Amino acid sequence: MSGAPVPADGQAVVLVVEDDPNIREMARYALAQAGFKVGTAQSPATALEFLRLAPPDVIVLDLGMLEMDGWAFRAAQLAMSGARDVPVVVLSGNHDVEPPSAHLAPAAVLRKPARMAELVSTVRSVLARPDG
Repeated sequence: MSGAPVPADGQAVVLVVEDDPNIREMARYALAQAGFKVGTAQSPATALEFLRLAPPDVIVLDLGMLEMDGWAFRAAQLAMSGARDVPVVVLSGNHDVEPPSAHLAPAAVLRKPARMAELVSTVRSVLARPDG
């Protein structure tokens, strides 16, 4: 499935926010094969619209996007009452992924190029947490 996440009967919904189409598709495919409902967004603006419509259970977020970086997206997400509690798994090719402030901290960080099995495992782990 591509586009906005939709409510899934018992299946966790993951929103992949990634501007690189190859990485976005690999993540979508791996997560879908693992049994998740997956929505994708190629831009932070599109992802924020999806969050307004139907917040997912977890967000997989690229930090290095042109239109708005991942930390700016995260700040906007935290300002949205219906989406502020959605945990975020950050994907980054940078070695320094420290958030500019502690309240922006993600639930998990994966370095690119991430193995898709590691992505699936991390998403499952985040969802299994009591606060995830």
